[in-house]
Amino acid sequence: MTVSAAPSSTHIPALERTLAWLTLERLGYAAIGLLALLLRLANLGAAPLSPAEATQAMAALDLVASRGGLPAAGVSPLLLNLHWLIFLMAQASESWARLLPALAGSVTVLLAYGLRAELGRLGALAAALLLALSTTLVFWSRSAAGESLALLAGMMLIVGLAGWRRSRGRGCAVWLAAGLALLLLSAPISYSILQAAAPLAAMALVPAGERRPATAGLATAGLAFVAILLLGATGFFFQPGGLAALAELPAVWLRGFRGDESLPGLALNLLWLEPLTLLVGLAGLAVGLRRRHWLAQGLGLWLAVALALLLLRGGRTAADLAVLVLPLALLSGLAVQAALDLLRLDEHRAEGMALLIAGLVILASVAVWLAQYTEAWKGAPQAAFLISAGAILAIMLALFGLYALIFGRAVTLRVALAVAVLALALLSLRGMLLTSHNRDSLRWGSLASEVGASSGSELHHTLERLAAQRGLDLFDLPVAFLTEPGQETPALLRWAGRGARAGAPAIDGANLVWLGMENDRPPTAPTLLQPALSGSGGAYSGQSFRLTQSWSPTGLDGRALLRWLLFGRFDAIGFQIFGQHAAGDVKRQNHGAFDARQTHRQLRTGEAEQQQGQPDGKQTWRHVATATNGRSIPPTHNA
Repeated sequence: MTVSAAPSSTHIPALERTLAWLTLERLGYAAIGLLALLLRLANLGAAPLSPAEATQAMAALDLVASRGGLPAAGVSPLLLNLHWLIFLMAQASESWARLLPALAGSVTVLLAYGLRAELGRLGALAAALLLALSTTLVFWSRSAAGESLALLAGMMLIVGLAGWRRSRGRGCAVWLAAGLALLLLSAPISYSILQAAAPLAAMALVPAGERRPATAGLATAGLAFVAILLLGATGFFFQPGGLAALAELPAVWLRGFRGDESLPGLALNLLWLEPLTLLVGLAGLAVGLRRRHWLAQGLGLWLAVALALLLLRGGRTAADLAVLVLPLALLSGLAVQAALDLLRLDEHRAEGMALLIAGLVILASVAVWLAQYTEAWKGAPQAAFLISAGAILAIMLALFGLYALIFGRAVTLRVALAVAVLALALLSLRGMLLTSHNRDSLRWGSLASEVGASSGSELHHTLERLAAQRGLDLFDLPVAFLTEPGQETPALLRWAGRGARAGAPAIDGANLVWLGMENDRPPTAPTLLQPALSGSGGAYSGQSFRLTQSWSPTGLDGRALLRWLLFGRFDAIGFQIFGQHAAGDVKRQNHGAFDARQTHRQLRTGEAEQQQGQPDGKQTWRHVATATNGRSIPPTHNA
């Protein structure tokens, strides 16, 4: 008697269902999502925090330390509470501060999957790829600020509105409520997104031909909105001060109408860093308007409102560019979907691929000649480089003309369009790498005009080394700030001193480490007038660290401007260091405006550092206050 084993009734159907669900399209989204995650997480903590990032992170550290007080104006209440949870469980660092915005930016990319009905399958996939590679979105995803959360919430609103127009289901109403609550909790720029999304919401919620909107699930959505708003603002009621931060966001946004930030600079950034998204997005808008596509019409109105706000708000920032880039990336999906038939080569596929490769090689050669022309160290510009670049372009035009005569204009124009799209894609990829993954000191790696300087991180490491030399943990190192009463200590300086113990002159005496900005007065507490008792001897002297640096292309012209536009490079910037003094005047060889701000720390050093030479009279020096054996000595050199 034999017994045959019956196949499992659960494993095989489960495997079949998994394979049926795992389509080529979903694999594409998985690959794009992984790419987006890698671009946003790679070397996340390498760059120091900017002043805005430090303000956001220090607000959470104040909550962890129970220092009391309200967060600074403009702080994201949602990110504040999320940072509070992270810093409770992990040591505060640049990587941990930027982790959640990076994850939010990756989720934003994947939400394009919900727009397949509107953009088409390939169009939605292309939109997701542009969102993953967008210079602006990658930059804000790698910033410890609320802009990435606001863009995620804006994407949630777009997907939710599209779903509501299709089905009017209760789930879409709750989804929209969650997206709106997250938007209000994220950042001041949320109110620009809210204004820009209003026409799209009107088109989706009250379609043409209907007298009143559907009301299914509105009560549940309202409860979800209130619950998410309150819980997100207060950290599940553990941090009620988040309500004050929530109330400050619209006020900060309204203050953005004052100011005189450069509009041409932002427009130049959009053209220089997002050429593919801009041009293909505008093409998608034209395609959608011609077809009377409701989503294209709504996103077109979004662009119009965002552009109007950009013109009206004098305090415009790089975050305003993200409000434009998000709909442009989605509109690009319509252009890609419409270009499927246009780019087919049919029987001339081999000839078209040959012309495509030749065109790309020629453009690469032109870039090399232009690079030679823009090199600063070559002295006077050499016209031969420009002539060579022009000659190569003429050869490319002649080659395309010859192809048009032999194979027809249709094939040639399709290949020319493909060459242009690939060239724009390479330029956009270059912009993303320059702003988010740049480690070249001669390239400005940020969308913001002011960033944290690399030596700001060195200040924190120096405090750690000093604590180790004293046989202490950083938590036991006494640190005090030189901030005048009534003045606020800069968040970047407090971030550099994070983890150290708050010291006091009366308790710690000569062992106290002072941190202050360059224009802060040296300590004059009576305790410091007493000689320091130290077995190793030594003196207190100042050491300079740059906390922030800023750069703008304003004033660049000629070869320097071309060098920056093509390769993102500016000429060398030198810092003169003399003893314990940092040069106050920055030498530059082009017309770009660069500013370095110094901060100073007083620490115990060896006897050898008491001897300082005199600075060169041709330089302008910024002083550092020094002290010997605990007695304050006035600075010897002033700017």
